[in-house]
Amino acid sequence: MDELKELVSRSAAGDVEAFALLVRRFQHMACGYAYSVLGDFHLAEDAAQEAFVDAYRLLGDLREPEAFAGWFRRIVFKHCDRMTRRRRPHVFLDAVAEPLAGGASPAEAVERREVREAIGILPEAQRQVVALFYIQRHSQPEIAAFLEVPLTTVKKRLVDARKKLRERMLDMVSETLQDNGPDENPLRTRMRCGGYWDRCYRPYLATPSCAGTTMSPPTSMGWSRSTPAVAASG
Repeated sequence: MDELKELVSRSAAGDVEAFALLVRRFQHMACGYAYSVLGDFHLAEDAAQEAFVDAYRLLGDLREPEAFAGWFRRIVFKHCDRMTRRRRPHVFLDAVAEPLAGGASPAEAVERREVREAIGILPEAQRQVVALFYIQRHSQPEIAAFLEVPLTTVKKRLVDARKKLRERMLDMVSETLQDNGPDENPLRTRMRCGGYWDRCYRPYLATPSCAGTTMSPPTSMGWSRSTPAVAASG
Protein backbone atom coordinates (compact mmCIF):
# COMPACT_ATOMS: atom_id res chain seq x y z
CA MET A 1 0.00 0.00 0.00
CA ASP A 2 2.89 2.37 0.79
CA GLU A 3 4.35 1.67 -2.65
CA LEU A 4 1.03 2.46 -4.33
CA LYS A 5 0.65 5.65 -2.32
CA GLU A 6 4.14 6.74 -3.37
CA LEU A 7 3.48 6.00 -7.06
CA VAL A 8 0.24 7.95 -6.98
CA SER A 9 1.81 10.91 -5.21
CA ARG A 10 4.73 11.01 -7.65
CA SER A 11 2.36 10.71 -10.62
CA ALA A 12 0.22 13.55 -9.32
CA ALA A 13 3.38 15.66 -9.12
CA GLY A 14 4.03 15.04 -12.82
CA ASP A 15 6.38 12.03 -12.66
CA VAL A 16 5.67 10.27 -15.95
CA GLU A 17 7.77 7.22 -15.09
CA ALA A 18 5.80 6.70 -11.88
CA PHE A 19 2.55 6.89 -13.80
CA ALA A 20 3.89 4.33 -16.30
CA LEU A 21 4.36 1.97 -13.37
CA LEU A 22 0.78 2.66 -12.30
CA VAL A 23 -0.45 1.83 -15.78
CA ARG A 24 1.52 -1.41 -15.79
CA ARG A 25 0.11 -2.33 -12.40
CA PHE A 26 -3.54 -1.66 -13.24
CA GLN A 27 -3.83 -2.18 -17.00
CA HIS A 28 -5.03 -5.80 -16.82
CA MET A 29 -7.44 -5.02 -14.03
CA ALA A 30 -8.84 -2.07 -15.98
CA CYS A 31 -9.29 -4.20 -19.12
CA GLY A 32 -10.84 -7.07 -17.18
CA TYR A 33 -13.32 -4.79 -15.46
CA ALA A 34 -14.17 -3.01 -18.71
CA TYR A 35 -14.72 -6.37 -20.41
CA SER A 36 -17.15 -7.41 -17.68
CA VAL A 37 -19.18 -4.29 -18.50
CA LEU A 38 -18.82 -4.12 -22.29
CA GLY A 39 -18.45 -7.77 -23.28
CA ASP A 40 -15.88 -6.93 -25.95
CA PHE A 41 -12.12 -7.11 -25.48
CA HIS A 42 -11.32 -4.48 -28.10
CA LEU A 43 -13.77 -1.95 -26.64
CA ALA A 44 -12.49 -2.82 -23.17
CA GLU A 45 -8.94 -1.90 -24.20
CA ASP A 46 -10.17 1.40 -25.63
CA ALA A 47 -12.08 2.21 -22.45
CA ALA A 48 -9.05 1.36 -20.30
CA GLN A 49 -6.74 3.56 -22.37
CA GLU A 50 -9.11 6.51 -22.20
CA ALA A 51 -9.52 5.97 -18.46
CA PHE A 52 -5.76 6.13 -17.89
CA VAL A 53 -5.54 9.40 -19.82
CA ASP A 54 -8.40 10.76 -17.71
CA ALA A 55 -6.82 9.51 -14.50
CA TYR A 56 -3.51 11.21 -15.23
CA ARG A 57 -5.30 14.48 -15.85
CA LEU A 58 -7.41 14.20 -12.67
CA LEU A 59 -4.85 12.76 -10.25
CA GLY A 60 -4.54 16.10 -8.53
CA ASP A 61 -8.16 15.81 -7.39
CA LEU A 62 -7.52 12.52 -5.54
CA ARG A 63 -7.19 13.44 -1.87
CA GLU A 64 -6.24 9.97 -0.60
CA PRO A 65 -3.62 8.29 -2.81
CA GLU A 66 -4.22 4.90 -1.14
CA ALA A 67 -7.79 5.01 -2.51
CA PHE A 68 -6.52 5.09 -6.11
CA ALA A 69 -7.84 1.62 -7.08
CA GLY A 70 -11.50 2.32 -6.38
CA TRP A 71 -11.24 5.87 -7.69
CA PHE A 72 -9.73 4.63 -10.95
CA ARG A 73 -12.40 1.92 -11.31
CA ARG A 74 -15.09 4.58 -11.30
CA ILE A 75 -13.26 6.38 -14.12
CA VAL A 76 -13.11 3.14 -16.12
CA PHE A 77 -16.83 2.64 -15.58
CA LYS A 78 -17.56 6.17 -16.76
CA HIS A 79 -15.88 5.45 -20.09
CA CYS A 80 -17.58 2.05 -20.38
CA ASP A 81 -20.93 3.68 -19.75
CA ARG A 82 -20.25 6.27 -22.42
CA MET A 83 -19.38 3.56 -24.94
CA THR A 84 -22.48 1.58 -24.04
CA ARG A 85 -24.68 4.59 -24.68
CA ARG A 86 -23.09 5.12 -28.08
CA ARG A 87 -23.82 1.66 -29.39
CA ARG A 88 -26.64 -0.87 -29.49
CA PRO A 89 -28.04 -2.46 -26.29
CA HIS A 90 -25.55 -4.49 -24.26
CA VAL A 91 -24.51 -7.69 -26.01
CA PHE A 92 -21.47 -9.78 -25.24
CA LEU A 93 -20.04 -9.28 -28.73
CA ASP A 94 -17.05 -11.56 -28.21
CA ALA A 95 -19.48 -14.29 -27.26
CA VAL A 96 -21.37 -13.87 -30.51
CA ALA A 97 -18.63 -13.82 -33.10
CA GLU A 98 -14.87 -13.57 -33.11
CA PRO A 99 -12.42 -14.50 -35.85
CA LEU A 100 -10.02 -17.35 -35.17
CA ALA A 101 -7.06 -15.96 -33.27
CA GLY A 102 -3.73 -17.30 -32.14
CA GLY A 103 -3.94 -20.31 -34.46
CA ALA A 104 -6.95 -21.70 -32.63
CA SER A 105 -8.71 -24.58 -34.31
CA PRO A 106 -12.45 -24.33 -35.09
CA ALA A 107 -13.18 -26.66 -32.16
CA GLU A 108 -11.14 -24.49 -29.79
CA ALA A 109 -12.87 -21.37 -31.12
CA VAL A 110 -16.27 -22.94 -30.42
CA GLU A 111 -15.16 -23.89 -26.91
CA ARG A 112 -13.93 -20.37 -26.20
CA ARG A 113 -17.15 -18.89 -27.52
CA GLU A 114 -19.20 -21.17 -25.28
CA VAL A 115 -17.12 -20.15 -22.26
CA ARG A 116 -17.65 -16.46 -23.06
CA GLU A 117 -21.37 -17.08 -23.48
CA ALA A 118 -21.46 -18.74 -20.08
CA ILE A 119 -19.61 -15.80 -18.52
CA GLY A 120 -21.88 -13.36 -20.33
CA ILE A 121 -25.03 -14.65 -18.65
CA LEU A 122 -23.60 -14.32 -15.14
CA PRO A 123 -24.98 -11.48 -12.99
CA GLU A 124 -22.80 -8.38 -13.42
CA ALA A 125 -21.28 -8.55 -9.92
CA GLN A 126 -20.17 -12.16 -10.47
CA ARG A 127 -18.98 -11.39 -13.99
CA GLN A 128 -16.72 -8.66 -12.61
CA VAL A 129 -14.90 -10.87 -10.12
CA VAL A 130 -14.51 -13.68 -12.67
CA ALA A 131 -12.96 -11.31 -15.22
CA LEU A 132 -10.67 -9.71 -12.65
CA PHE A 133 -9.63 -13.00 -11.07
CA TYR A 134 -8.88 -14.91 -14.26
CA ILE A 135 -7.23 -12.12 -16.25
CA GLN A 136 -3.66 -12.10 -14.91
CA ARG A 137 -4.88 -13.84 -11.75
CA HIS A 138 -5.35 -10.78 -9.57
CA SER A 139 -5.51 -11.61 -5.88
CA GLN A 140 -8.81 -11.46 -4.06
CA PRO A 141 -7.63 -8.60 -1.79
CA GLU A 142 -6.65 -6.61 -4.92
CA ILE A 143 -10.07 -7.26 -6.43
CA ALA A 144 -11.79 -6.21 -3.19
CA ALA A 145 -9.85 -2.92 -3.16
CA PHE A 146 -10.59 -2.26 -6.83
CA LEU A 147 -14.33 -2.98 -6.47
CA GLU A 148 -14.50 -1.32 -3.03
CA VAL A 149 -16.26 -4.28 -1.44
CA PRO A 150 -15.32 -6.53 1.51
CA LEU A 151 -13.01 -9.48 0.82
CA THR A 152 -15.76 -11.86 1.95
CA THR A 153 -18.01 -10.48 -0.78
CA VAL A 154 -15.40 -11.21 -3.43
CA LYS A 155 -14.99 -14.78 -2.14
CA LYS A 156 -18.75 -15.40 -2.19
CA ARG A 157 -19.18 -13.98 -5.68
CA LEU A 158 -16.39 -16.21 -6.99
CA VAL A 159 -17.93 -19.30 -5.39
CA ASP A 160 -21.38 -18.49 -6.79
CA ALA A 161 -19.97 -17.70 -10.25
CA ARG A 162 -18.00 -20.94 -10.41
CA LYS A 163 -21.09 -22.89 -9.45
CA LYS A 164 -23.16 -21.23 -12.18
CA LEU A 165 -20.39 -21.77 -14.74
CA ARG A 166 -20.14 -25.46 -13.89
CA GLU A 167 -23.91 -25.86 -14.22
CA ARG A 168 -23.95 -23.94 -17.49
CA MET A 169 -21.13 -26.00 -19.01
CA LEU A 170 -22.81 -29.22 -17.91
CA ASP A 171 -26.02 -28.02 -19.57
CA MET A 172 -24.05 -27.35 -22.77
CA VAL A 173 -22.64 -30.87 -22.71
CA SER A 174 -26.09 -32.35 -22.10
CA GLU A 175 -27.69 -30.31 -24.88
CA THR A 176 -24.94 -31.23 -27.32
CA LEU A 177 -25.25 -34.92 -26.58
CA GLN A 178 -29.04 -34.83 -26.84
CA ASP A 179 -28.99 -32.89 -30.10
CA ASN A 180 -26.61 -35.41 -31.62
CA GLY A 181 -28.21 -38.49 -30.12
CA PRO A 182 -29.79 -41.24 -32.22
CA ASP A 183 -33.39 -41.30 -33.38
CA GLU A 184 -35.77 -43.45 -31.35
CA ASN A 185 -35.74 -45.81 -34.35
CA PRO A 186 -32.03 -46.39 -35.11
CA LEU A 187 -32.70 -48.01 -38.49
CA ARG A 188 -34.74 -45.02 -39.60
CA THR A 189 -31.87 -42.75 -38.58
CA ARG A 190 -29.51 -44.70 -40.81
CA MET A 191 -31.94 -44.55 -43.70
CA ARG A 192 -32.42 -40.79 -43.30
CA CYS A 193 -28.69 -40.21 -43.21
CA GLY A 194 -28.30 -42.03 -46.52
CA GLY A 195 -31.37 -40.45 -48.05
CA TYR A 196 -32.99 -43.87 -48.36
CA TRP A 197 -36.02 -43.03 -46.27
CA ASP A 198 -37.31 -40.32 -48.57
CA ARG A 199 -36.18 -41.94 -51.83
CA CYS A 200 -37.09 -45.57 -51.17
CA TYR A 201 -39.16 -46.38 -48.12
CA ARG A 202 -41.52 -43.40 -47.80
CA PRO A 203 -43.04 -43.88 -51.32
CA TYR A 204 -43.30 -47.62 -50.70
CA LEU A 205 -45.03 -47.28 -47.32
CA ALA A 206 -47.51 -44.84 -48.85
CA THR A 207 -48.93 -47.55 -51.14
CA PRO A 208 -52.10 -49.38 -50.03
CA SER A 209 -50.46 -52.78 -50.57
CA CYS A 210 -48.02 -52.36 -47.71
CA ALA A 211 -50.51 -51.24 -45.07
CA GLY A 212 -50.18 -53.29 -41.90
CA THR A 213 -47.07 -55.13 -43.12
CA THR A 214 -43.47 -55.09 -42.05
CA MET A 215 -40.45 -54.89 -44.24
CA SER A 216 -36.70 -55.37 -44.08
CA PRO A 217 -34.12 -53.17 -45.79
CA PRO A 218 -33.00 -54.46 -49.19
CA THR A 219 -29.58 -56.05 -49.46
CA SER A 220 -28.67 -53.41 -52.05
CA MET A 221 -28.15 -51.01 -49.12
CA GLY A 222 -25.29 -53.16 -47.93
CA TRP A 223 -27.18 -54.45 -44.86
CA SER A 224 -27.75 -58.10 -44.17
CA ARG A 225 -31.13 -59.77 -43.98
CA SER A 226 -30.67 -59.96 -40.23
CA THR A 227 -31.24 -56.20 -39.84
CA PRO A 228 -34.35 -55.70 -37.63
CA ALA A 229 -37.55 -55.08 -39.58
CA VAL A 230 -39.22 -51.71 -39.54
CA ALA A 231 -42.92 -51.49 -38.84
CA ALA A 232 -44.78 -50.01 -41.81
CA SER A 233 -46.74 -47.76 -39.51
CA GLY A 234 -43.46 -46.45 -38.00
